Parts: sequence; C-alpha cells; structure tokens
Amino acid sequence: MKEKLIAKLLLIVIAVAIISAFIIYTNLSQYQTPSALNTTIMEVNSSVLNLEIARSEKELSDGLMFRTSMDNNKGMIFIFQDEQIRTFWMKNTLISLDIIYLDKEFNVVKIYSNTKTNQIKEIYSSLKPSQYAIELNGGRSAELGITEGLKLNINL
Repeated sequence: MKEKLIAKLLLIVIAVAIISAFIIYTNLSQYQTPSALNTTIMEVNSSVLNLEIARSEKELSDGLMFRTSMDNNKGMIFIFQDEQIRTFWMKNTLISLDIIYLDKEFNVVKIYSNTKTNQIKEIYSSLKPSQYAIELNGGRSAELGITEGLKLNINL
C-alpha cells in the first residue's frame, strides 16, 4: 500500500516536472528564435547587415531579451517616434551587445561596446538626442568601423 502511494506521488511529480519544463520552454522559445519582425538592411563600409525592426511598444521593450545568440550579420534597430535622449539597460539580455544611438539623420551620436549581460543596474544613455538605436553583437561596431559621427546607410 505504501509503495503504491509512493509510486503515484512519484508519477505526479514527474508529470508536473514535464509540464513545467514544456511551459518554460514554450515561453522562452519565443525570444530565442528570430521573431517575425520586419527587417531592413544596413550597409556599413563593405558589409551588409540584416536588422530586425522594433517599432511597437512591446517590440521596443523586449528587444533582444532572452536570445542566446545572434548571427554576426544581424542586429536590431529600435525606431522611436521622436528624437530625445534615450536610455537602455540589459535586463534579461543574455548576450553582450553594442548599442549604437543615432540621431534623426542616422548620424551616430553614441556607442557602447560589449555591454554587460542581464543587468538592470547599468544604464546606457545616448547622452544626446537620438531617434534610433541599433544593437549588434558585442564588439561588432568596432569590427565594422562604426564610430561616433559616422552617418549610417539604413533602408527605412
């Protein structure tokens, strides 16, 4: 009798663990795979990058959260309605990124390289008004020769 009860409890625990794992996987997988966001092209020197476009409030707040990797020729551009000082943090961001702030004319106003992952204490401000922000893999902006003052070619 006691063994049957233990066996039933063990089955219940296993079932709950499987269901919980499935729910967690389903919720995280929506972030880990590239989303159905629209994309655009950015040309920098002789390189072409494919940028996912974040425009809605949810897209702007989610950004690249929970992604475990990103191809080197990809990134995300955040499009805001107006030009003002912007601030990002890396909450739930699992990969180190470069943040590139741009003014309304696509001129680079500030770059942060190799941001710390999963941080809410570190704040990355544009310091100057910006209407766009681009996130690339950490260190990628230097590899591409992106510097403050450079005008980027983005097809929006």
